[in-house]
Amino acid sequence: LFDKLETWVRQNHSYDVPEVIALPIAHGSPPYLKSIDDWVAP
Repeated sequence: LFDKLETWVRQNHSYDVPEVIALPIAHGSPPYLKSIDDWVAP
């Protein structure tokens, strides 16, 4: 998924070097993390 997102951002963003990074989530509110899963689930 990250590779597809990075490709899309590079092709569509106006910056020469857009920020495209992945960071691990070590801790978070369970309801918030579930909402992220719901938003990005294929």
